[in-house]
Amino acid sequence: GTPPGSAEPPPPPPPVTWLDVDDPEHPPEASSREVQNIPLGLGALLLGVAAVVFAAVATSSMDALVRLGILLVATVLLLLAPPVLARRGLTSTAETIATVGLLLVPLAGYALWAVDRIGDGGASGAVFAGLIFLATTTVSIGYAAWTGLRAPRFATVLAAQPVVPLLAYDRISGPAGWALALTAVALLDLWLARS
Repeated sequence: GTPPGSAEPPPPPPPVTWLDVDDPEHPPEASSREVQNIPLGLGALLLGVAAVVFAAVATSSMDALVRLGILLVATVLLLLAPPVLARRGLTSTAETIATVGLLLVPLAGYALWAVDRIGDGGASGAVFAGLIFLATTTVSIGYAAWTGLRAPRFATVLAAQPVVPLLAYDRISGPAGWALALTAVALLDLWLARS
């Protein structure tokens, strides 16, 4: 209402305007690609956690060969899907599925270690783990070259980190050995960064 004693009505409120998406003064907080990548990343994280639980806990009652077979089939299927998705223009989905597929490679190696005939073959656990990470690095390099996706390149860098320390674990005694092993890892990282 109007205050008592005032003859003038109050000015009308300013008109309501909607913010324009293309207005440079008020840019959007997130692009549609960023908004799509959030559920994809959360989905990949959920699938990765489920794969770890499957490999370590849920299948403890299964035979080791059955668990290995299931993980190998799942790994192959997850690694075959991303190139098809990338050709259809679903690059973010392809990257997400490729990440989960490459995560299953060392999990399949863990299942391979659990097979009695292979795990007791004489190699120590550290050497076997180093070989599994070396195989994961090799698969990631080949997969990155084959698909052209970016996720396998990051998987290559991550999988290559523990290879040298794990392979040399049984032979390292003292700080000088560890310094040499970690220097080799640093040189490997430098080579990966330049390539």
